[in-house]
Amino acid sequence: MKIAPSVLTRFIDRRQAFAYPAPAVATLFLIVIIPIVFNLTLAFNKWTIGLGQPRFIGLGNFLELLSDERVLNGLKLMIYFSGLSLSLEMVLGLLIAVYFNRQFKGSEVVQAIYILPFAATPVAVALIWRIMLNPEIGVLNYLLRSVGLPGSLWVSSPQTVIPALVMVDVWKWTPMITLIVLAGLKSLPHEPYEAARVDGASALQIFWYITLPL
Repeated sequence: MKIAPSVLTRFIDRRQAFAYPAPAVATLFLIVIIPIVFNLTLAFNKWTIGLGQPRFIGLGNFLELLSDERVLNGLKLMIYFSGLSLSLEMVLGLLIAVYFNRQFKGSEVVQAIYILPFAATPVAVALIWRIMLNPEIGVLNYLLRSVGLPGSLWVSSPQTVIPALVMVDVWKWTPMITLIVLAGLKSLPHEPYEAARVDGASALQIFWYITLPL
């Protein structure tokens, strides 16, 4: 004896193209679309919590940002941090990838150890480096003092906080750049390199005129 399908089952069967994506679309709407719309509403309104309803001011908030010293200073620090960290990561990632592209004994083990920082979660990295950069109990200051150098305040000083954070960021993300570049190096054709060696090109010339363009 066959059981007749329920009304809900028949409804879903007739509207599968809409029924199955519906939960994902609803979730996306709740956690992405609504916050974006709410933030855009705040951006074009003057709203002081506890002092009445929001008042539409158009581009007033954006014009105020251009004259806010805190915003301009934050933008300057962001450009400084991003430019320095990305430059170091690109250069170091490229050089290390070129080195790893060579065949040497134990290369697989070295590469596996090298990518450990990239595999670590950002929270774990932050906790480890927070302890290492501690001016009192941090291992970095211990190493500096052990060789007769003065310790540093690291992230506690305005002069050293950006270089210290750049060091952490480079340590974390350079392996990712290395993996991307190394994958590209592995896919390069061998013929141009063989022809260059036959013509007597040096390693620097091969790198500059063949590896980089390819």
